[in-house]
Amino acid sequence: MSALKTLCLALLTLYRRLAPLKPCCCRFYPSCSTYALWLLLHERLDKALFQIARRLLACNPYSAGGINYPTSSKPLQVKFSAPIACAYYLIPLSPSSPTPYYILKASSERQ
Repeated sequence: MSALKTLCLALLTLYRRLAPLKPCCCRFYPSCSTYALWLLLHERLDKALFQIARRLLACNPYSAGGINYPTSSKPLQVKFSAPIACAYYLIPLSPSSPTPYYILKASSERQ
């Protein structure tokens, strides 16, 4: 990781630690700092800074905001295996009545 990227990450980390001291005002989800963190970790520095600047300029009182996830030019790496098989059991609250009941979810461990 380049020194400039490390500096950007350090400044972002400092901002995120000081952010709870001010009221939340971001109009987007995920927040602008989370968006910037994801881009700095997963994208080239020049592309990340360009997308962060576009996002910060769009985050203003005249913007509608909304859900805006970061995009990346790199292909995603799969970091999970096959899904876990789940079984659901209905357990009545009283033996005399089938309803109401608890729903018990049991899952098997991955091998």
